Amino acid sequence: MPYAFAHFIGPEQTVAALAHYRSHFRPSKYLREPRAILTLGVVCADTEAEAERLSASTKVLIRRIRLGGERRPVPTAEDAIRNSVI
Repeated sequence: MPYAFAHFIGPEQTVAALAHYRSHFRPSKYLREPRAILTLGVVCADTEAEAERLSASTKVLIRRIRLGGERRPVPTAEDAIRNSVI
């Protein structure tokens, strides 16, 4: 089977995960060689300042998860900026 890795969730594991997939891949009638894709999290905006503002929500969510697994609703960018030191 092909493999997709969510780099945006656990970037520190990307290289190891892809290496493991490739080293344990077994060809089949459906796929002769390993095929992998990497999924990235991207914020697009007209300016860098707007992209930073929009990314505040994600930064807060990631910090919550890393500090204890809390996944309550993602704050708006404004709430994230107002209630957090990013």
